[in-house]
Amino acid sequence: MPFSTQNKKYSPVGGYTVVELVVAVGLFVTVALISSNAFLGVMSSNRKTLAVRTSMDNLNSAIESMSRKMKTGFSYHCGVSGSVSAPQDCPSGDSYIALEGQNGNPNISSDQVVYRLGPAGALCPSPKQICFSTDGGATFFALTAAPPELSIDGLAFRVYGAPADDSPSLPKQPRIVIVIIGSAGVGISKSTFNVETTISQRIPDFP
Repeated sequence: MPFSTQNKKYSPVGGYTVVELVVAVGLFVTVALISSNAFLGVMSSNRKTLAVRTSMDNLNSAIESMSRKMKTGFSYHCGVSGSVSAPQDCPSGDSYIALEGQNGNPNISSDQVVYRLGPAGALCPSPKQICFSTDGGATFFALTAAPPELSIDGLAFRVYGAPADDSPSLPKQPRIVIVIIGSAGVGISKSTFNVETTISQRIPDFP
C-alpha cells in the first residue's frame, strides 16, 4: 500500500501568554501583601490590647491588696506627720496613708502599713507608682507596674470617722475612699482610667 501524506492542520496547544502570567503573579503578590499587612496589624492590635489588659489586671490586684489590708486594719491617718496612735480624718485627701495591720500595735510605729504615691526608694523608683511598706515606711516596695505599662497620675486617700470618739451619740464606722487616676498602655492603645472605691473598717468602732 503506497504511503501517502496528507496536509493536516494542527490546532495550537492552549496556554498563557507571558503578559497573562505577569499580571497573575502581580495580582497574587498584591493580595498576599495586603493579607500579610492585615494579619500583622491584627497581631499588633492584639498585643497592645493584651498589654493594656495586663496593666489593668495589675491595677485591680493592687486595689484588692490595699482593700484587704485596710478592711482588716485600724487606726488610720493620712500624711507623714500623722500618728497611728492618734487616728485622724483627712476628708480633703492625701497621697499618703498609714494604718495598723490586723495584728498591729498602735504603740509601735515600726509595724505600720503605709501606702503612698512614689518615688520611695530603689524598690519603688517611679513617681507614678503606688508604693507600700509594712515596716512603718522604712522600706517601700512597688505595688503597681512602672510607666509606660501603668502610670498612676493621681492618688488620694480620704479618711472619715477615724477617731474613736468622733461622735459619742452616733459613732461613725471608719471608712476610706481611694481615688486613682492614670493611664495604661502607650500610643493609640493608651487607655485612661479614673477609679474610686470605698472601704469600710471591718472591726466595729463603737462600744
